[in-house]
Amino acid sequence: SDPIGQVIQSLSQMKTAGGNVSAKQASELLSLGSLLQNFQVTDDMPLDGARLASMIKNSGLFHESVLGQLLKDLGRTNQREVSFQPNLKSTLMRLAESDEQTQRSTQYRHVQQAAELGVNRIESQQALNLMALHQTEPMRFELPMMIHGQFTTVQMAVLSQQTPADVEDESGQKHVESFNILFALDLSSLGPLRIDANIAEHAVVANMYSERESSREFIQAHLDGLQDKLRAMGFKDVQLSVF
Repeated sequence: SDPIGQVIQSLSQMKTAGGNVSAKQASELLSLGSLLQNFQVTDDMPLDGARLASMIKNSGLFHESVLGQLLKDLGRTNQREVSFQPNLKSTLMRLAESDEQTQRSTQYRHVQQAAELGVNRIESQQALNLMALHQTEPMRFELPMMIHGQFTTVQMAVLSQQTPADVEDESGQKHVESFNILFALDLSSLGPLRIDANIAEHAVVANMYSERESSREFIQAHLDGLQDKLRAMGFKDVQLSVF
C-alpha cells in the first residue's frame, strides 16, 4: 500500500468546502489538519528527540495501549469518562467510517478510501512490531513528516543493545544502554537518504548514505554545524560520516 506520507499528503490536499466532502468528513479533515501540525519540521520547530517521541506518540502506533490504560483508569476511579487525546490512527478511523453521503458521492469515497489506506498502513506496522517484541527484532516506525510544506515518509528501525545498565565490566565501570537506529527518508532536494546511527547516553555515532554526489557534498558542508548542535544537546562524543 502507499507509504503513510503519501496517504497524508493526499488527504491534506482534499478540499473541505464547496460540498466536495460531507460535513462529517470536513470536520474530521480539519481535526486531521490540526493534528498534523505535530509532524512539521521547520527552522522554528526543528527535529530533536523530544519532537520525534511526540510524533511517534501522535502516530497512533500505540493507540490500543492508550485505550487499554484509559479503561484501567476508569476502573480504578469513580469517573464516568476520561480525557482521550486523538492520534493519527483514531482520526483516520473516523474518516474511514461510512455514512449515507459517503455511499452517494465519489468524492466522499475518495476520502474514505485514502483514510482506510492510512489505517491499514498503521495496523501493518503494529502487527510487525508485535512480532518483533517476541523475536527480539528492531521496532519499526513509519511516520509522516512535513518538510518544506510537503509530506514525506520517514522509516525508522530501533534496536536496543540490551546491555544491562547496572552490569559492571572488568574495570568496574557500568555499561550504558545504547540503541541502534536506522533512518530512511526521501527528501525532494537531497533524494533518498539513509542514516545508520548508534546512540548512547552521551554519544552519537552515525553514518549517512546518499546515492547522489551533490547530496553527499551538501551534507559534508553542513556536518560541522550538525555536530555542534548535537554537542549543544549534551552529546560529548559525536562521530558523523557521509558515504
